[in-house]
Amino acid sequence: DLKLDQKIALRVRGDGRRYNLNLYVPRRQTAFSYQAEFETCKGEWIQIDLPLSEFVATSFGRRVEGDTLDPSQVEAIGVLLSDKLAGRFELLIDWVRIDNAE
Repeated sequence: DLKLDQKIALRVRGDGRRYNLNLYVPRRQTAFSYQAEFETCKGEWIQIDLPLSEFVATSFGRRVEGDTLDPSQVEAIGVLLSDKLAGRFELLIDWVRIDNAE
């Protein structure tokens, strides 16, 4: 029962790299998701707030114009390393919750 005026909040400890939170909806298009990018602070627990209204449609990492998220259709979430740099990474997730957007 997600709504567009809500946000996804995460408490994470990262490595200073950039990640995407992906929202998946039932769709036949390959590699399709709605994404929002976030930065981490190396070794620090921080809260990330991602308003559902700011997620953008993507397919194979490319933006799909003219498609907006219907939050009630979200079936799954995922996290993707998005800085396109090879090497070790670490992202710990303490919790994920839904809040009302301010």
